[in-house]
Amino acid sequence: GGGAGGQGVADVRVSVRSNAVFNADIASATADTALLISVGIGLTSMFVCLFLARDRSCLGARPALGGAAIGSVMLATAAAFGVCAGAGVKYNEMVSVALFVMLGVGVDDAFLFVRALEDVLAARQKERQHERADASSLEASLEADIGAALAAAGPSILLSSTTNAIAFAVSAYSPLPALRGFCTYSAAGMVADLCLQLTFFVAAAAIDERRRRQQRCAWAPCLMLDGAGGRRLA
Repeated sequence: GGGAGGQGVADVRVSVRSNAVFNADIASATADTALLISVGIGLTSMFVCLFLARDRSCLGARPALGGAAIGSVMLATAAAFGVCAGAGVKYNEMVSVALFVMLGVGVDDAFLFVRALEDVLAARQKERQHERADASSLEASLEADIGAALAAAGPSILLSSTTNAIAFAVSAYSPLPALRGFCTYSAAGMVADLCLQLTFFVAAAAIDERRRRQQRCAWAPCLMLDGAGGRRLA
């Protein structure tokens, strides 16, 4: 059209930017990788369970801890999604990737604690070879060992989860709506995972260690192992 002085306006470019268009682009990008994300989560869960059950003996394997590690991440995800949804944070397709992020952090925290517990048990094994193994002494030593393992691994778990939560919380101020939602959900998930790792998973580890000290089979806790390696119902 004509402008002032009869001169036209040339080279005008119109760009449309809206949340709907951006979310549509994110949806099309994540739809192709949804299967890969699901497969990755499944393989990670399988690896955790197999790694913690790597000891082939009925007594030394810890398959229940693998399920507890995955369960704590699932509970943390449910808690984070519930809190964010209740607070009015909009869900978008990119938020589904937060589950994979929380799974990686939660599994890492679980491995840290299990490794610390194994180190504590190995260090105190020689000290207790000649101690009397009655019920009260076993329970007291169990509490001491779990406390020592938590004291060793707790700072690392706290540091990693806190730094991740702070990083996601800062990124939640991004002007991009999809990224803002993803970081908000992830920050809430980091906090929830930290709480569950220090409560739910530690309690599960204590129960599993009590099972081991009572000579119960890891795959069937109702079976007790006798001194000759046999099994009997208990």
